[in-house]
Amino acid sequence: MYISPAPLTCAHGYFAFHGGCFSISTKKILAWKDALEQCSSEGGTLAKISREGLRYAFTNLLDEMRPKPESLHFGLLAQDNWVWLDGSRFNNSLWLSGYPSAYHGIQSCAVLSAGSSGMKNVDCRLLMYPLCQKKPGRLEIVHLGN
Repeated sequence: MYISPAPLTCAHGYFAFHGGCFSISTKKILAWKDALEQCSSEGGTLAKISREGLRYAFTNLLDEMRPKPESLHFGLLAQDNWVWLDGSRFNNSLWLSGYPSAYHGIQSCAVLSAGSSGMKNVDCRLLMYPLCQKKPGRLEIVHLGN
């Protein structure tokens, strides 16, 4: 008998995408803080899109959705600097050209926009759909043999 790893599994309502489990809730548009609370209530958090390839893949996914959301809230915010919810620093090359705009404490959240292939900063009170993320699970497959 041996146990081999199986593909990643995602919780109900989440889909596997580029090595993670994500959910785009289109039930209700929310302000950033409320979007974070919704993701947390599901056992996740707002998504971390820290790699160029993942940002590009999500932009393409947004473009293919029907109805197509204009933008999504995710887990990036401005404190002294732009940081992810887990405290890690943001790679400035992921901004859409011309961003971040001067936010002066007002535009301290970021969104991923369809059709732009980039992130931009916005007022955290703007209502958008949340992009949530959960850690994937793994099933173990037990092989019985002679």
